[in-house]
Amino acid sequence: LVLKLAAGSYGVGMASIQVSDTLTDHLGNATSPNDLLQYCLTTLSQTGSGQRDLPSARCYVIQEHMLPHASLQPVMPGLALGTFRIVTYVDRRDFLSIPFAFAKIPRQHSLNDNFHHGTTGNLLCGIHISDGRLMDARGRIDPTTVFIERIERHPDSGFRFQDFFIPQWQAVLEAARRAARAFPEFRTVGWDVALTTTGPMILEGNWHYDPDGPQITLDRGIKSEIRSLFGT
Repeated sequence: LVLKLAAGSYGVGMASIQVSDTLTDHLGNATSPNDLLQYCLTTLSQTGSGQRDLPSARCYVIQEHMLPHASLQPVMPGLALGTFRIVTYVDRRDFLSIPFAFAKIPRQHSLNDNFHHGTTGNLLCGIHISDGRLMDARGRIDPTTVFIERIERHPDSGFRFQDFFIPQWQAVLEAARRAARAFPEFRTVGWDVALTTTGPMILEGNWHYDPDGPQITLDRGIKSEIRSLFGT
């Protein structure tokens, strides 16, 4: 199971619990129902304190912890569900395009794929939209360093990012296209699509989809591209 703050963001306050004869967290450490309850109560007591990462919340949402598809193991070797941020844009002529796409790559120790400007240790990876091949990743292996680096291989698995083609890539894109068509009032959305053990699944749509993501992964500014795109 995965536990999330009902009004949470950035993955703050999350917990993942495997339920069997005992309870274990996402790192395999044993815990107890009381420890889990105290963690949730403590986190809830800190919400509404004015911190951006801890908005006011009164409860947790409990859901099944969806796992990444086994074929993603080379680039997503942990239990965290990494997602593909697919940006859709529908112009005034009702033409739908996908100008940007990148992968949010969790580290093996991570509970989620949140990048948060590189401070979490997770990575971002550009995607060649035509065929789903990954580019080199960007991030900070050491979150305390100042600069975001280019990273050729996953620091946990050693797999070379540019050798990886996202499985079921066309199905992932089609899921984003269908979602964009279902919400025509939003001309541009950043969809977080996961490839789970049961296939592509949309986790959420973001009206503010962090333009620094495409800029970091493409290693260039996109202001002129956005301005040109939104003029159509």
